[in-house]
Amino acid sequence: MKKDEMISVLAIAGAEPRVIDAMTEAYEMGFEYGSKAYVHLTDAVEHARDVCKYVDHDKFDDAKRHTEFFWSSLNKLQELE
Repeated sequence: MKKDEMISVLAIAGAEPRVIDAMTEAYEMGFEYGSKAYVHLTDAVEHARDVCKYVDHDKFDDAKRHTEFFWSSLNKLQELE
């Protein structure tokens, strides 16, 4: 649900302005958190893809080295929890 849609639903439901303000702030905080998580998740997936490409070409030493990047991205994602 988009922020404007949420505000409209709350207004139709008769929510007090301070409740709408609080929900809007919570929505924005969640959106910001989701954006950060998306970056780390995307990095982890891209690094995992790279590892798979090395494995596909039987370059196991290179694959092993690139797992560091995957684990680093995954750890950054877990730190957001």
